[in-house]
Amino acid sequence: MLVSQESEKRIISLIRLHIIPFALLLYIVAFLDRVNLGYAAIVMNPDLGISAELFGFISGIFFIGYLIFEVPSNIIMQKVGARIWIGRIMISWGLVAVLMGFVQSPEHLIILRFLLGIAEAGFFPGMIWYLGTWFPHRYLARSIALFSTAIVISNIIGAPLSMYILDTVNWGSVASWRWLFIIEGIPAILFGVLSLFILKNRPADAGWLDSDQKQWLVSELESGTIRMKSHRLGDILTDTRVLLFSGTYFAVTVGMYAIIFFLPTLSSSFLHDLDMRVIGLILMIPYIVTLICMFLVSSHSDLRGERLYHIIILFFIAGAGLTLDQLAEDPILSLLGITIALSGILSIIGPFWSYVLSVFTPDEQPVGVAVINSIGNLGGFVGPVITGYLISLFKTLDSGWPVITFILCLGAVMIFMAGKKGIRM
Repeated sequence: MLVSQESEKRIISLIRLHIIPFALLLYIVAFLDRVNLGYAAIVMNPDLGISAELFGFISGIFFIGYLIFEVPSNIIMQKVGARIWIGRIMISWGLVAVLMGFVQSPEHLIILRFLLGIAEAGFFPGMIWYLGTWFPHRYLARSIALFSTAIVISNIIGAPLSMYILDTVNWGSVASWRWLFIIEGIPAILFGVLSLFILKNRPADAGWLDSDQKQWLVSELESGTIRMKSHRLGDILTDTRVLLFSGTYFAVTVGMYAIIFFLPTLSSSFLHDLDMRVIGLILMIPYIVTLICMFLVSSHSDLRGERLYHIIILFFIAGAGLTLDQLAEDPILSLLGITIALSGILSIIGPFWSYVLSVFTPDEQPVGVAVINSIGNLGGFVGPVITGYLISLFKTLDSGWPVITFILCLGAVMIFMAGKKGIRM
């Protein structure tokens, strides 16, 4: 079915207006609960006697639970619909996040971080699949990038908010880091309940699209998918491109979580003369710059219809940023290096997932995305663990960057190899 360019833009604008803002809010809440551990660590680690090496393990254990339950979670979501399953995910992770405010030992924290991973399993790939059921492929990179800006926005909000809580909230003689987990965990429960009423499972359920608009959207979604040779789950799991995509995303998450979890501690060390609330404001800078870069890169990728070389270049930019941070002796240059690294890593996400979704049929997308995200998110375990171990070994907070940079370069190689396998969008 053909529509005018003006009508097409109107339809896409309607979809963005009704889908992206609420999806973005959900992911902001999710990501803040996932990474606020990094801010809490400034006060919590001394209280509980947690070393840098143990903190790396505690940060990363989340992703083991996430890995185990991610594919089953996405299969269930495909059967029961996004509305019910996303609501369930949010309510359960909100409850676990609040319980983290009551831990009495590192062992308790390890258990709850593992349970948080189980509770949140399926949320991100589920939402990526959900966006793929609404946006034609040529609009998808920008839409995924808009959604993924939650990673950045959660830290733009979370940095000053978390630092403010740590500095001022000690109600009832309860430690400020405990209040941080409680205060930032409650919104997940509230938004989980709201999602049961707001989310629409598919275009057919959208009362804000007329029948012609729905018909055009469905035809566009069906025509924009590149089919793989086989539709069986076993072939998805063993397809070389899927493994290369998983390795690529592993490199992304290694770099992303190594930086995000240790950045608050790193910044408080070289800005130790400043008030904690001021440090929180300074920590907004890398994320604000990253937010702008994500928009620019995804828009350029959509405009050019090109994904592969955008991703490769961004990997090398991120590696250069980490190298600058390690070589810099001046705090400003160090912050610049971290900003470049974060901008490079997080700007990969929009083009990468758009590239991945182009490989799968609609029936394969929930499982295919979940497999890639599950394997890739092991980097969320490996990155913090490696970084924490190397910090404990060499006693400097940037000791892990050479290894992280090497893994980022491997990511560029793997996505290039995936492109050589047949898809060069």
